[in-house]
Amino acid sequence: MFDYLWSKTIATILWPLHVLATKFVYKKIRSAIGIQKTAKSGGGSLPTHIEKFYEAIGLEVQNGYGLTETSPCIAGRRPYYNVLGSVGHPIPLTEFKVVDSETGEILPPGSKGIIKVRGPPVMKGYYKNPLATRQALDEDGWLNTGDIGWIAPHHSVGRSRRCGGVIVFEGRAKDTIVLSSGIF
Repeated sequence: MFDYLWSKTIATILWPLHVLATKFVYKKIRSAIGIQKTAKSGGGSLPTHIEKFYEAIGLEVQNGYGLTETSPCIAGRRPYYNVLGSVGHPIPLTEFKVVDSETGEILPPGSKGIIKVRGPPVMKGYYKNPLATRQALDEDGWLNTGDIGWIAPHHSVGRSRRCGGVIVFEGRAKDTIVLSSGIF
Protein backbone atom coordinates (compact mmCIF):
# COMPACT_ATOMS: atom_id res chain seq x y z
CA MET A 1 0.00 0.00 0.00
CA PHE A 2 2.87 2.35 0.78
CA ASP A 3 4.32 1.87 -2.74
CA TYR A 4 0.98 2.81 -4.26
CA LEU A 5 0.61 5.98 -2.19
CA TRP A 6 4.22 6.99 -2.80
CA SER A 7 3.90 6.55 -6.57
CA LYS A 8 0.64 8.56 -6.61
CA THR A 9 2.33 11.37 -4.65
CA ILE A 10 5.29 11.52 -7.01
CA ALA A 11 2.99 11.36 -10.07
CA THR A 12 0.92 14.27 -8.72
CA ILE A 13 4.04 16.37 -8.13
CA LEU A 14 5.49 15.63 -11.57
CA TRP A 15 2.22 15.88 -13.55
CA PRO A 16 2.52 19.63 -14.45
CA LEU A 17 6.07 19.08 -15.73
CA HIS A 18 4.91 16.10 -17.80
CA VAL A 19 2.07 18.14 -19.35
CA LEU A 20 4.51 20.89 -20.36
CA ALA A 21 7.01 18.39 -21.75
CA THR A 22 4.26 16.64 -23.73
CA LYS A 23 3.22 19.90 -25.33
CA PHE A 24 6.65 21.38 -26.06
CA VAL A 25 9.22 18.57 -26.12
CA TYR A 26 7.72 15.09 -26.59
CA LYS A 27 5.57 16.19 -29.52
CA LYS A 28 8.68 17.42 -31.36
CA ILE A 29 10.58 14.20 -30.63
CA ARG A 30 7.70 12.05 -31.91
CA SER A 31 7.46 14.23 -35.01
CA ALA A 32 11.21 13.97 -35.64
CA ILE A 33 11.21 10.17 -35.44
CA GLY A 34 7.97 9.90 -37.40
CA ILE A 35 5.99 7.93 -34.81
CA GLN A 36 2.95 9.39 -33.10
CA LYS A 37 1.31 6.59 -31.12
CA THR A 38 2.81 3.08 -31.31
CA ALA A 39 6.37 1.95 -31.96
CA LYS A 40 6.85 -1.61 -33.16
CA SER A 41 10.05 -3.54 -32.70
CA GLY A 42 10.97 -7.00 -33.84
CA GLY A 43 13.71 -9.55 -33.57
CA GLY A 44 14.41 -9.53 -29.87
CA SER A 45 14.32 -7.65 -26.65
CA LEU A 46 14.83 -3.90 -26.63
CA PRO A 47 17.17 -2.35 -24.07
CA THR A 48 15.13 -1.22 -21.06
CA HIS A 49 16.34 2.38 -21.25
CA ILE A 50 14.98 2.69 -24.81
CA GLU A 51 11.61 1.24 -23.79
CA LYS A 52 11.39 3.60 -20.83
CA PHE A 53 12.28 6.58 -23.03
CA TYR A 54 9.56 5.71 -25.56
CA GLU A 55 7.04 5.24 -22.77
CA ALA A 56 8.03 8.59 -21.21
CA ILE A 57 7.41 10.47 -24.46
CA GLY A 58 4.01 8.81 -24.87
CA LEU A 59 4.79 6.02 -27.34
CA GLU A 60 3.53 2.52 -26.74
CA VAL A 61 6.13 -0.09 -27.70
CA GLN A 62 4.93 -3.41 -29.09
CA ASN A 63 7.83 -5.83 -29.28
CA GLY A 64 7.99 -9.12 -31.15
CA TYR A 65 10.49 -11.98 -31.15
CA GLY A 66 11.51 -14.44 -33.81
CA LEU A 67 14.49 -16.19 -35.35
CA THR A 68 15.56 -17.17 -38.85
CA GLU A 69 14.50 -20.71 -37.93
CA THR A 70 10.99 -19.53 -36.97
CA SER A 71 8.91 -17.89 -39.61
CA PRO A 72 8.83 -15.06 -38.60
CA CYS A 73 7.43 -14.27 -35.17
CA ILE A 74 6.93 -16.64 -32.22
CA ALA A 75 6.08 -14.18 -29.43
CA GLY A 76 4.75 -10.66 -29.26
CA ARG A 77 3.49 -8.00 -26.92
CA ARG A 78 -0.13 -7.06 -27.33
CA PRO A 79 -1.64 -3.68 -26.47
CA TYR A 80 -3.62 -5.11 -23.54
CA TYR A 81 -0.65 -7.12 -22.13
CA ASN A 82 2.23 -4.79 -22.95
CA VAL A 83 4.82 -5.67 -20.29
CA LEU A 84 8.03 -3.61 -20.47
CA GLY A 85 11.18 -5.72 -20.59
CA SER A 86 9.46 -8.69 -22.21
CA VAL A 87 8.86 -9.96 -25.72
CA GLY A 88 5.28 -10.82 -24.78
CA HIS A 89 3.26 -14.00 -24.87
CA PRO A 90 3.77 -16.85 -27.35
CA ILE A 91 1.66 -16.65 -30.49
CA PRO A 92 -1.18 -19.20 -30.71
CA LEU A 93 -0.15 -22.89 -31.03
CA THR A 94 3.45 -22.05 -30.07
CA GLU A 95 5.00 -23.40 -26.86
CA PHE A 96 7.97 -22.16 -24.87
CA LYS A 97 9.93 -23.84 -22.13
CA VAL A 98 13.04 -22.95 -20.15
CA VAL A 99 15.61 -25.65 -19.52
CA ASP A 100 18.77 -25.88 -17.42
CA SER A 101 21.81 -25.35 -19.66
CA GLU A 102 23.75 -28.25 -18.14
CA THR A 103 21.14 -30.91 -17.34
CA GLY A 104 18.41 -30.05 -19.88
CA GLU A 105 15.76 -30.32 -17.15
CA ILE A 106 12.66 -28.14 -17.51
CA LEU A 107 12.77 -25.23 -15.05
CA PRO A 108 9.71 -23.76 -13.31
CA PRO A 109 8.35 -20.33 -14.29
CA GLY A 110 10.55 -17.54 -12.99
CA SER A 111 13.77 -19.57 -13.33
CA LYS A 112 16.44 -18.45 -15.77
CA GLY A 113 17.77 -20.88 -18.36
CA ILE A 114 17.93 -21.71 -22.07
CA ILE A 115 14.73 -20.95 -23.96
CA LYS A 116 13.30 -23.61 -26.27
CA VAL A 117 10.30 -23.28 -28.58
CA ARG A 118 8.15 -25.54 -30.72
CA GLY A 119 5.08 -25.08 -32.87
CA PRO A 120 3.96 -24.44 -36.45
CA PRO A 121 6.35 -21.50 -37.06
CA VAL A 122 9.43 -23.60 -36.17
CA MET A 123 11.39 -25.02 -39.09
CA LYS A 124 11.42 -28.76 -39.82
CA GLY A 125 15.18 -28.79 -40.38
CA TYR A 126 18.08 -27.29 -42.29
CA TYR A 127 18.09 -28.03 -46.01
CA LYS A 128 20.32 -31.04 -46.74
CA ASN A 129 22.09 -30.67 -43.38
CA PRO A 130 20.89 -33.35 -40.94
CA LEU A 131 23.81 -32.79 -38.54
CA ALA A 132 22.92 -29.11 -38.05
CA THR A 133 19.26 -30.07 -37.75
CA ARG A 134 20.02 -32.54 -34.92
CA GLN A 135 22.03 -29.86 -33.11
CA ALA A 136 19.20 -27.30 -33.31
CA LEU A 137 16.10 -29.50 -32.90
CA ASP A 138 15.56 -32.33 -30.44
CA GLU A 139 13.52 -35.47 -31.18
CA ASP A 140 10.32 -33.81 -29.89
CA GLY A 141 10.67 -30.79 -32.20
CA TRP A 142 11.94 -28.29 -29.60
CA LEU A 143 14.23 -25.65 -31.13
CA ASN A 144 17.09 -24.41 -28.95
CA THR A 145 16.94 -20.64 -29.46
CA GLY A 146 20.37 -20.06 -27.94
CA ASP A 147 18.83 -17.33 -25.76
CA ILE A 148 18.85 -17.09 -21.98
CA GLY A 149 15.64 -15.99 -20.33
CA TRP A 150 12.67 -16.92 -18.20
CA ILE A 151 8.90 -17.14 -18.30
CA ALA A 152 6.96 -14.98 -15.85
CA PRO A 153 4.96 -17.03 -13.33
CA HIS A 154 1.17 -16.67 -13.11
CA HIS A 155 -0.30 -14.84 -10.10
CA SER A 156 -3.99 -14.62 -9.24
CA VAL A 157 -3.80 -11.28 -7.41
CA GLY A 158 -1.63 -8.19 -7.34
CA ARG A 159 -0.01 -5.96 -9.90
CA SER A 160 1.64 -8.83 -11.76
CA ARG A 161 -1.50 -10.92 -12.28
CA ARG A 162 -1.68 -9.97 -15.99
CA CYS A 163 2.02 -10.64 -16.63
CA GLY A 164 1.96 -14.42 -16.27
CA GLY A 165 3.37 -16.31 -19.21
CA VAL A 166 5.33 -13.47 -20.82
CA ILE A 167 8.81 -14.33 -22.05
CA VAL A 168 11.75 -12.24 -20.83
CA PHE A 169 15.15 -12.46 -22.52
CA GLU A 170 18.36 -11.67 -20.70
CA GLY A 171 20.98 -12.42 -23.34
CA ARG A 172 22.59 -15.07 -25.51
CA ALA A 173 23.82 -18.44 -24.29
CA LYS A 174 26.86 -17.93 -26.48
CA ASP A 175 27.97 -15.01 -28.58
CA THR A 176 27.34 -15.74 -32.24
CA ILE A 177 28.59 -13.46 -34.96
CA VAL A 178 27.11 -14.02 -38.39
CA LEU A 179 29.32 -12.81 -41.23
CA SER A 180 28.06 -11.53 -44.58
CA SER A 181 28.99 -14.94 -46.02
CA GLY A 182 26.52 -16.59 -43.61
CA ILE A 183 29.32 -18.39 -41.77
CA PHE A 184 29.65 -17.92 -38.03
